[in-house]
Amino acid sequence: MYFLIGIWGGARREYAAIKFFIYTFFGSIAILLGLIVIYLSTGSFDLIALPEQLKDKLSETGRTVLFLLLVGGFLV
Repeated sequence: MYFLIGIWGGARREYAAIKFFIYTFFGSIAILLGLIVIYLSTGSFDLIALPEQLKDKLSETGRTVLFLLLVGGFLV
């Protein structure tokens, strides 16, 4: 998409392409940080055991921050 916007975009295509890259980069970083927190807290990505493990390992504030990281990343 970056190249499509940058090559065939409108009058301000370079600005739009850079802006698109920055938004998607920070969204991807938020998802990556959320997944790293999940793995470091539980040691696995087992979706069946994950809710109980996160409840035991993370405080409610930690789970809220994790939720906001993942939701924010996916919304981008």
